[in-house]
Amino acid sequence: MAAALTDGALSDGALTDGALADPALADPALPDREPADGTLLITRTTRPLGLVIAGDIDEFSYADPTAALSDFAAEPGEVHIDLANVRYCDLAGLRAIVRLTLADNRGPDHGGRRVTVHDMPEHLSDILRILGWDATPGLVLAER
Repeated sequence: MAAALTDGALSDGALTDGALADPALADPALPDREPADGTLLITRTTRPLGLVIAGDIDEFSYADPTAALSDFAAEPGEVHIDLANVRYCDLAGLRAIVRLTLADNRGPDHGGRRVTVHDMPEHLSDILRILGWDATPGLVLAER
């Protein structure tokens, strides 16, 4: 499974000029941002800083989102991750998102970074709760 890392706007209005937008403002006539060919689509955003991920995160595609997330380890500030169109994510993928809260370029004595996850599918947030990872300091699950 291949991943595509892009910068820019997704066609459904959820991401415009690299910024997460209110999904209520999306044009329902525009195509879904979920990849149709089984690929994993990773789009970097700049306002706010983060990623929009669509597709399946599994043992075959795990390295791509992990590498994209690790790019934020040295950058200051909050990171936003939109998972609205993630169909499947294994524990390794969830762990990579949670570990990003521990990455902080100001040193280990600092409390870590804030990672806000937008539109996490219910089955994935259930897994986070079962594992207790939803209580990770710095991890914010934005309400759908």
